[in-house]
Amino acid sequence: MKAKPWLSYLFIALFCLAAVYLNYFTLRSEFTEVLVLFTGLFVLYFGILKSNLKLRHLLIGALLARVCLLFSEPNLSDDVFRFIWDGRASVNGYNPFLFTPSYFINEISVAVAGLNESLYAILNSPNYYTVYPAFSQYLFTIAAALDVENLSLSIFIFKLLLLLSEITVISIALKLLRALQLNERNVLLYAFNPLVIVEIMGNAHFETVMICFLLLGFWAMHKQKIGLSAIMIAISVATKMLPLLFAPLLLRYLKAKQILVFSVAFIMVIVILFAPFFNSQIFTNLFSSVDLFLQSFEFNASIYYLIRQVGYLIYDYNIIKLVGHWIPFVVVLIVLGITAAIKKLTTAELIKYSLLFLSIHFFFATTVHPWYINTLVALSIFGFFRYPIIWSAMAILSYSAYANEPFSENLTFLTIGYLCVFGAFFYELATKKGLFNPFPVTPQAQ
Repeated sequence: MKAKPWLSYLFIALFCLAAVYLNYFTLRSEFTEVLVLFTGLFVLYFGILKSNLKLRHLLIGALLARVCLLFSEPNLSDDVFRFIWDGRASVNGYNPFLFTPSYFINEISVAVAGLNESLYAILNSPNYYTVYPAFSQYLFTIAAALDVENLSLSIFIFKLLLLLSEITVISIALKLLRALQLNERNVLLYAFNPLVIVEIMGNAHFETVMICFLLLGFWAMHKQKIGLSAIMIAISVATKMLPLLFAPLLLRYLKAKQILVFSVAFIMVIVILFAPFFNSQIFTNLFSSVDLFLQSFEFNASIYYLIRQVGYLIYDYNIIKLVGHWIPFVVVLIVLGITAAIKKLTTAELIKYSLLFLSIHFFFATTVHPWYINTLVALSIFGFFRYPIIWSAMAILSYSAYANEPFSENLTFLTIGYLCVFGAFFYELATKKGLFNPFPVTPQAQ
């Protein structure tokens, strides 16, 4: 049953109010409040999906929800402070790939504008080299450039950039849905997803930029604009490296000459983007931090936690240093094995397998922060898979860890969440139909 228009507007208003309260007035240590508000947001989300309002009216509502969070400072994550730190380092003429934050505090003898004790105290990994590639660093620099001493201004500017990216994501998603002859209203699955809005516009995570250029790349590829597609996907990789996981699929999608064009254009863009930071040490530092991350951090994992438990039973200690090092190789082997069984891909299948590969990566990962799921949500709107929507709802259970002092994950909550996720995943994989589909498969006039 479709919601009445006045009820739809009420749902949107309540959605915005709940998002504002969550992002302006709630601490992540207050898990009960976080859980109640997120649950309310998802109830409203599913209500909005049933709305019979015109699509453009609903998208204006989704934009309003994002604008409402422009002036909030992240309260569920502290990652943005590292973004700003890297940006301030660049503004001061320091290559962020060559210096850890601790260098500026413990080793350098002169004060550097904005790189001070107050910001350093709220960083979560001050002894690690940055793990954020070149294009991300440009965004961080823009955010810090106007005033390296004003943290609130830097966060606001960064959020403006993310808002622009979100508008582009929704716009290009609409174009791609039309090109693939899918229902335009599928875009609402992303546009109103509470996790997407809270983690991007509330907590200032920049997955949206990676998603933006990835979708632009898929759209250009569908239009057979191979050079443009390579440029867009190169920028996506230079934002976060995850799209590299989809590289084998291109061998099944592109023709031989197109592979050559794509490869040349892709490499040229990567070289250009990294050129200002180039130093023989930057890739060593970047990948050493990624490797350390894989072997040191664990949060909200699924299959890895089962492997870790077996390790405890056999060796009586945490085997993350061993397992974390080998997990990427296992994922790559699975990806290559699946790709080898594929003969040819359409654009829709390319996106479907990209979603599958990224899901496999997260299933095995030692760390799965809630905002990682946003990319899965974006890719899911182009097919029948709806398990990423379930995953986005369950991801908030991971914040139960912050209710404890010291930090401690609630494995009961994580187990419940992942049982729902894997249940939805295997059901959809087996039946080849979505767990739920609020919109017809065929396009409908708006």
